[in-house]
Amino acid sequence: MDTYDIKCVKCSEESFVITKDQPNFCALCGSNEIVLKEVTNESKQCELKRVKVPVNEDGTSQVLERQQEPVECVASAPAPEVDKCEAPREPEHERLSFNCGPAEDWGSIRQGVGLVFSYEVPNAPAQGSQEWLRWRSEGITATEAAVIMFPDQYKSALTVYNQKVGIAPPDDQSDPDGFFEWGHILEDDLVRKFKTLHPELAQTVTQGRLYQRNWAKCSLDAQCVLADGTPCIIECKSSQSASKWNPYPDKYFAQVQWQMYVTGIRKAIIIAVICEGGYHYIEREVEYSPKFVEEMLYKCLYIYGCVQSKTVPEISVLGNPESDKKAIAQLAGESDRSGEDATITREEYEEYERLKEAAEKATEAFENFKNQLAYKMMDSPRTTCEGKKFASWVERKGSIKVDAKKLKEFYPEVYDAVTSEGLPSRYIKYNKLNFD
Repeated sequence: MDTYDIKCVKCSEESFVITKDQPNFCALCGSNEIVLKEVTNESKQCELKRVKVPVNEDGTSQVLERQQEPVECVASAPAPEVDKCEAPREPEHERLSFNCGPAEDWGSIRQGVGLVFSYEVPNAPAQGSQEWLRWRSEGITATEAAVIMFPDQYKSALTVYNQKVGIAPPDDQSDPDGFFEWGHILEDDLVRKFKTLHPELAQTVTQGRLYQRNWAKCSLDAQCVLADGTPCIIECKSSQSASKWNPYPDKYFAQVQWQMYVTGIRKAIIIAVICEGGYHYIEREVEYSPKFVEEMLYKCLYIYGCVQSKTVPEISVLGNPESDKKAIAQLAGESDRSGEDATITREEYEEYERLKEAAEKATEAFENFKNQLAYKMMDSPRTTCEGKKFASWVERKGSIKVDAKKLKEFYPEVYDAVTSEGLPSRYIKYNKLNFD
């Protein structure tokens, strides 16, 4: 049985993700150039090494070897062109090996009262500037990593791919409603509150620093140095619901885990204001999780690899019905749809009908139950459960409607000034089939 060592030409690290049908990318720098050692099989067939990674107590990773199915040696033939980027299929309890970094990865070189950080971006552009937006677009950021791990109705891994390759527009930075402006104001206020509550750390707090670990990037709200000399990330948030903070939303956990991986800093504090029944300031400490970071790197590198090779991620990345529906429609808009008809089996069609009927019944049952609850509130301003407010009546004024046809007919100049055409959209029309 022939084996070989795989090293990245660019950074000389053994950090490749190897798949059968996808170009191979270095987990550290994104390069697809590798060198092979001790390949002795004359037919250029070889066995690729994969590893599962136990974690040491200090956060470093041990490396054990296991053998993978024989595939064509990547040294002798280029990766084939494919329409879809197929994700590596690993057993659920095993993952690729990544250098997630030891607990002291940030270094201990002190200059005055500061520390030298290996992955900090020198001469970094100001957050919010065009240069900063370009810098973010060339890698995977903490916000994008959180979306890839925990997609929501607004963004998913497929959304990130579409934006990176130019199929979908980037996030709107024009700030017509002032959300970004007030976000920065609130961020500064939260940092000031943190300094007030921790005066012994106030002199060590800095804001707006950028970090980059090859293709992995992050922009910090703030950071400080704790009393024992340990650096610590400060992430600022605001929320309208306290129920999501037990201890913190999953997406925020993923975001700071990515920040800790990229920076090498192994401590983080999320500071937030909860705007529910008043304004409440909270702090949540987050410990570094090498196991979670390894899973996150695995998924993010796959999306980054698809972006680099401009191949659509496979169906397994789908994670949220709303955002994925929009992303798939955007991808369809890039296609002339001249290929052969897609086909499904009778079983798939029957599953579609079964789920559709179940969803309709569940929606009807839910609405009926809400009406029963509302019936109990006819003479009450609110409903409570064990002393906690569950529901309340909300008074809303009637909406003002504009007759667009009359406006266009009698005031065409005003109509042209106040109306705009929305972006085109597309959807799928499903038909009821009869197999009798």
